[in-house]
Amino acid sequence: MAYIQNPVVMQEIKIDSLKLTYPRSSVQIVDGKFTEEYKKIYIKTGEIDENHINLDKHKVEKIKGISSRIGLGLWQMGEHQNEVMFIQVNAKMLREKYFEGITWNNWEMVYDHIINQGIIYIDHQTFLSGLISDVDFAIDNEATPKEFINFVTRLYADVLPERHKFVSKPFRKQTNVGIQFHKREKATPARPFAKFYHKGLELKYKSEEFARTFLQGQDYENIVRLEVTLKNSRDKSYHHLNQLKDMKDLLDLDQKKRKKFALSCVPKYLHHLDRVQPSGELSPTDQYIAWLIQLLSSKGYGKAALFAGLEIFDDKQKRFRMKKKLENIISEFPNTELLEKNTKIDDLYTQFGLF
Repeated sequence: MAYIQNPVVMQEIKIDSLKLTYPRSSVQIVDGKFTEEYKKIYIKTGEIDENHINLDKHKVEKIKGISSRIGLGLWQMGEHQNEVMFIQVNAKMLREKYFEGITWNNWEMVYDHIINQGIIYIDHQTFLSGLISDVDFAIDNEATPKEFINFVTRLYADVLPERHKFVSKPFRKQTNVGIQFHKREKATPARPFAKFYHKGLELKYKSEEFARTFLQGQDYENIVRLEVTLKNSRDKSYHHLNQLKDMKDLLDLDQKKRKKFALSCVPKYLHHLDRVQPSGELSPTDQYIAWLIQLLSSKGYGKAALFAGLEIFDDKQKRFRMKKKLENIISEFPNTELLEKNTKIDDLYTQFGLF
């Protein structure tokens, strides 16, 4: 029987949310009560200063589980300040098309949601010219909560020791399971924000009103998601995405470039396996054994752990020949530093009778 892909799981890198910024002069304020405080925006980074000042205006709305934010702020450029309007948009504004992500085919639904709030008015062309920042891309897949817990547990075990300070311990609650890499507000191009979580559980417990209203009949119970953020100009430059200026540019961004960015984030925190270069001294089988040895090494095992497995052979001669074979394979490694380091740890395992 052929495997049928869940239509909710689209094997694409989707635009889930972003912030749009406009010159104040290009936006008409419709709501006369639009008077609250705001946060300062800096042109170099596109980030929001968390220090409140007393001149701002912003409005947050939540309609049937769909959140939006419209704010009036200052764009700081050297000693000069320009008043700007910013709008936070997200894929939930697509309602029943939520799992499509924001695309050229449905962006007008996002536009209509913003305009229909009766706070501001801008035309279609102006909306698409909004400068982008804080773009969240999403990749969806399928797994039950139990399967996802096992995945997250293994993923956490792959985190490099020196990266643990940036990675939270996996969270495992009734309402959701997953793991987060770095804090969103402190993320950098080299240490990006990324988060795995169970979208099915999130919709069931945190976004129940939205799911009940707009996703009836859709099979999302076992959807899991990776979410990554392209924050600002520094991120764009680091990932060679300087061409991304406005909403039009973002919608035009092809899947190849989206994938290159989105799938580059989490590996920055994990062990990597270097492929052993083919050698005339190693058969194809031995080359594959070399790869498996590297895999074990990345998991914290050293020579002592590898040699402990030779006890499966009752014949001493077989054990000896196999040990020489493993030593010959290891000698082909371009770098044995990690394996040697792990061997010292193996010694403790041996002394405590754990092998």
